[in-house]
Amino acid sequence: MDFSSEDKDILNSYKRTILDLAKLFGSNYEFVLHSLENIEECVIAIENGHISGRSVGAPITNTALELVHKSNNDEPISPYTSIGANNIPLKCITTPIYNQKKLIGLLCVNINLNMKVTELLTIFQNPSNTNTNQEFFSTSVEDMMTDILQKVERDILQDSSIPYQDKNKSIIFTLDEKGFFRLRGSVEILAEHLKISPHTIYANLRKK
Repeated sequence: MDFSSEDKDILNSYKRTILDLAKLFGSNYEFVLHSLENIEECVIAIENGHISGRSVGAPITNTALELVHKSNNDEPISPYTSIGANNIPLKCITTPIYNQKKLIGLLCVNINLNMKVTELLTIFQNPSNTNTNQEFFSTSVEDMMTDILQKVERDILQDSSIPYQDKNKSIIFTLDEKGFFRLRGSVEILAEHLKISPHTIYANLRKK
């Protein structure tokens, strides 16, 4: 079947997703993106293809073909087991990708069940090549703004290299770099917190 440019754009948007997932979970997790435009060359992106022995251009699997054939069935898809390259036992899940009600692709995850416990544990460790970032999982926008503001203010107040008279300006500039002012009401909240006027904040931002 012929896909529209919108269909292809939707599928291509998943390529970065599977790349990032592979970086997160490591080499024992295979992530596969299928396009149903041509089921004979179905795989359009794959990470850790050594697990199933496939690469880009591989055809659809029998399990995926059956899933596509039953695509009008609204029953949720359950994880299943399979056998990969070199008889690797796998636990798998296949997720349909739709454009409106049209089934256009599949996102598959295949886990190598032969992985050692030590390899599994490395996923939950903090390797030296991984960035550490304090992420705020706030339950409201107001709480998120408060968390960001307090963290930035604390860091700048503790930074002895920043002159006292420049502290507020540094807070404003740092918050701007973090996208703080994209949030509705952020200028007013910061102005109230720093005991300055919103005009002062805008004036500093124009000077950047």
